[in-house]
Amino acid sequence: MVGECEMGQQFAFQAIDKAVSTQQRQVIPRCMTLAQTIRQKVPDAPYAAAITDYARLAFTTKRRRRSMITHIVLLQPKPETSNEVMNTVVKQVQALQEAIPGIIDVQVGENRSNNHQGYTHGFVVIT
Repeated sequence: MVGECEMGQQFAFQAIDKAVSTQQRQVIPRCMTLAQTIRQKVPDAPYAAAITDYARLAFTTKRRRRSMITHIVLLQPKPETSNEVMNTVVKQVQALQEAIPGIIDVQVGENRSNNHQGYTHGFVVIT
């Protein structure tokens, strides 16, 4: 199994390099899907994390910044919403990056401004 994972990692690295050089960005999320498959088969092996890190690095090069999409979401929960529920929401949003291959980065946090107008939490997702 380890040999297959190594081959998968090498294949993914080559595909990512080619995607960057030929500007075929749609290939990179497929490599992240391959990383998820490897992670499921061999959870403790470093191959999946290496592929994911390399793919994210390829997405965040200056040439790629122009074509990325940034999603900004502000949350205005009902007054009866508990902190426990909001903490669960924050954890679920953070988990999106591992669940969806096209997500490059997720930032989640509490709005600490005194003038938040009810928008107590927000998150930014880069795809």
